Amino acid sequence: MKVLENSPLVSIGIPTFNRPNGLESVLKSILKYNYQNIEIIVSENEPSCFKSELICRSYPSLKINYTRQKENIGWIKNFTYVLSHSTGDFFYWHADDDFYSEDFIIDAMILAKNDINFVSYLGKTICILNNKCKEVSQYSIFSENKYSMSRKLEGCAKINNMIPPQLK
Repeated sequence: MKVLENSPLVSIGIPTFNRPNGLESVLKSILKYNYQNIEIIVSENEPSCFKSELICRSYPSLKINYTRQKENIGWIKNFTYVLSHSTGDFFYWHADDDFYSEDFIIDAMILAKNDINFVSYLGKTICILNNKCKEVSQYSIFSENKYSMSRKLEGCAKINNMIPPQLK
């Protein structure tokens, strides 16, 4: 098992919209992470969805800050909400239908500790379509190939990245 001394707090932001079953699956997967110093910020953007709150309460071992919005604030404000309510040294968005390996956070934190130029950590994505799996490598934000994050960021927002505190 990988160990990291003086583990920084990692905030996991989960913006959701009326997907309590997806939220529960994600919380179950977070329980398996090999990194313990985490906080979870959940923002339910469907005012009438009460089940998400019950699900969050059923995971007392996880430090969850839950909010059900009083009105639909839109997806951009929902993503912004979880980021703005984080208190961790690092942050990443975790959609209610994304799943990461058990070592995702510890691997990112080891990289951050060993590389002062650390900006983001993407890991790998597993794509499942029609019951077929394909692993897709993702590249460093500094890579200059045609798949680099810096090229993709020209027209879209960064999501599912670890963000160091100075960039939050």
